[in-house]
Amino acid sequence: MDFSIFPNPVKDGPITINSSSGLLSVTFYNLQGQVKFALKQPQSLSVGSYIVPVEGLAKGLYLVELKTLSKTHYAKLQVH
Repeated sequence: MDFSIFPNPVKDGPITINSSSGLLSVTFYNLQGQVKFALKQPQSLSVGSYIVPVEGLAKGLYLVELKTLSKTHYAKLQVH
């Protein structure tokens, strides 16, 4: 699966995830492995483009888990 997350780093507002596969869920983990935010079936802007609100996340580095029907992928997200 090819994907991109932007803006990254993010200051405030939502992020956009572009994915070549349909996303089932997006989960944000802090560096201690705690789930800080999870979203099932994120809102689709268009085919392969999803908007995810991250305004409630504290400043820091997060591991973002992206789940599709066939795979799970991870990316880093910096929140300022």
